[in-house]
Amino acid sequence: MVGEVLPSTEAIAKAIAKRDKARILPTGSYAFKPPDKYIKLWEADYKKMQEEMIPGESPSFDKLIASVKHEVDEYNNLINFCISEIQLEI
Repeated sequence: MVGEVLPSTEAIAKAIAKRDKARILPTGSYAFKPPDKYIKLWEADYKKMQEEMIPGESPSFDKLIASVKHEVDEYNNLINFCISEIQLEI
């Protein structure tokens, strides 16, 4: 066991949402849908990271975002399924 990680992921998420003036949506309700105005900023940041921090090859920004969106959709589908199963048992 690694122990408690500080700050918590919730605290980090809240800080990022505050910085980006974004809302935090509950899991399962389109959790990964950043405002369009941030996509270009994120893309520029990722390009800088590729140049300065990521050795070797790395996926394009579009592939990275598509992959993250896919994984979030899978996660949301699983959460929604679990919620529906819990409601059926109640």
